[in-house]
Amino acid sequence: MLSSSPPALAALIWLVWFIRTSIEWAEIGEVALLGLATAIRVLLLILIASLIWVPIGVWIGLRPASPTAPRRSCSSWAAFPANLFFPIAVTLILRFHLNVEIWVSPLMILGTQWYILFNVIAGAAALPADLHYVANNLGVSRWLWWRRLILPGIFPAYITGAVTAAGGSWNASIVSEVVRWATTR
Repeated sequence: MLSSSPPALAALIWLVWFIRTSIEWAEIGEVALLGLATAIRVLLLILIASLIWVPIGVWIGLRPASPTAPRRSCSSWAAFPANLFFPIAVTLILRFHLNVEIWVSPLMILGTQWYILFNVIAGAAALPADLHYVANNLGVSRWLWWRRLILPGIFPAYITGAVTAAGGSWNASIVSEVVRWATTR
């Protein structure tokens, strides 16, 4: 560990020196603002995907008697590579003169939403049946059932899916935010 520190420290010093001598502060600020804008977009897309896929994932995960149809359908859609939609979407964006900043968001979320769905399905399926029986016997209301049983029960699985989805969304943003064809952006 100690033997690798001097090269790492030297690399860090060189990086700071390079930035100070080669890049203007205005450009660093612009990059920081653009990164912040992308971070906000990623967080909003994760929120939207969560609002859609958490209830669906819980519904699928709590039905072990018929796991084949919904899970097989979701697996089929998830297996389709989302990046194959990029040329089609870019063609439509350019053809109809759509705002690239808005219309690349579906591309960013298309491949990442499945991480949330599959992790929530796994989390809901792993909840002990005894907890469901207790909730039913006590006559727990639907909102209380979500707040006290389901959401805490699937939380670790959801966080895993959301973090993975955020990483995938950041990767997709790299492609979708710098789409260029000839002189058109």
